[in-house]
Amino acid sequence: MAKLFRQLTPFGPLRETLKSVVMRFHKFQPMPEYNTAQTPGWLLLREILATWIRESPCPVLLMPLPHDSVLSEASDPRKYQARFSEVARDTGCHVYDPLPELLRLPLAERSELWSAAYWHYSAHGHEVLARLLQPQVQKFMDSRARVPA
Repeated sequence: MAKLFRQLTPFGPLRETLKSVVMRFHKFQPMPEYNTAQTPGWLLLREILATWIRESPCPVLLMPLPHDSVLSEASDPRKYQARFSEVARDTGCHVYDPLPELLRLPLAERSELWSAAYWHYSAHGHEVLARLLQPQVQKFMDSRARVPA
């Protein structure tokens, strides 16, 4: 749908370029709930995560998924990264942030990770995330296997 909208909108490529420039200039934050540790949305999510982690019978590995604007480097990831680091620190869970590895991909490939039509990761994006997550899960499981019962 978004692709069709861009094709039908006059000056679509110019509009997209201007949007990108404005987002970079203003350091667009797609999820302001992560801006501080005290926003109501973050407090709710943090409590949900903390309760889930506390009640989990096994260790928890969280993987925050970077938004499209972070993948295109139009927004700053430090605030959401800080919030998930705080959860890990306070609950003892583990966090794997795939962003550094995703940013090593060429911009053209990063743009294929996100589906503008669905505002979520594309099928290719899910494949890339799974490929990055697999060794993290394996390392996590291997370390758990070494712990004596």
